[in-house]
Amino acid sequence: MLKRTKYLGVVIAASSTFFISGCVPVQPGYNTGYNNSGYYNQYPYSGLASSIGLSSYSYPYYYDRPYYYLAGIYYYGGNYRNGYYYHGKRKFRRGHYYLRGTRYYNGRRYRAVNGNYGYYNSRATYQRSSQYRKTVRAKKRAVDRRKAYDRKRTSNQVRDRRLNTQRRNTDTRQVRTKDRRKVSDRTRTTKEVRAKRVNTQRRNADTRKVRTKDTRKKAERRTAVRTKSKKETTARRTARDRSRYDD
Repeated sequence: MLKRTKYLGVVIAASSTFFISGCVPVQPGYNTGYNNSGYYNQYPYSGLASSIGLSSYSYPYYYDRPYYYLAGIYYYGGNYRNGYYYHGKRKFRRGHYYLRGTRYYNGRRYRAVNGNYGYYNSRATYQRSSQYRKTVRAKKRAVDRRKAYDRKRTSNQVRDRRLNTQRRNTDTRQVRTKDRRKVSDRTRTTKEVRAKRVNTQRRNADTRKVRTKDTRKKAERRTAVRTKSKKETTARRTARDRSRYDD
């Protein structure tokens, strides 16, 4: 009974060791396929990965958690099995998966090396790397581009407001000028109409005066003619009567 108990304890300890480690110790030059039963656990760190939550960053955010590196992005919280990394509804293949200092890639596993394929074992190591400096420069360029864009947009907005104000002022001046022209035209037209009316009245008055003068002259001539005719007739009659008396 005692031997059985000791044997059961050894089995439990060995099982716990392999369950916690998730894979066998890495040996130099050790490469094997994904389907080898002694390669690594089919669901490495599945409980811890699910507790992290799905997330992705452009820089290493956790240094003590398994992650997947692909095209400059670090993915956390997914599961790696059968050569594929499952991150929510997304499925990746061509990246590098890191678990406890081991890199899994293309059906093989390698010892992870700082600075290679996006692996860093600490924040200090990452901040000393060229990738960190490149990221800082990229962020600075992005901030500078954003500031330049904001300055240009603000300048454009100020210019647009100024142009709109100038257009409104120009339109207002044009409207006022047009209104003034209309008022001036109406005034000028009114004056012209009034002057034409006055001139017409004057011409009519002059015409009436001329006509009246002509009528008077004609009447005077007719009166003079009649008077002369009457005098001549009277003179002829008087001469005829005298000639009769002389006879």
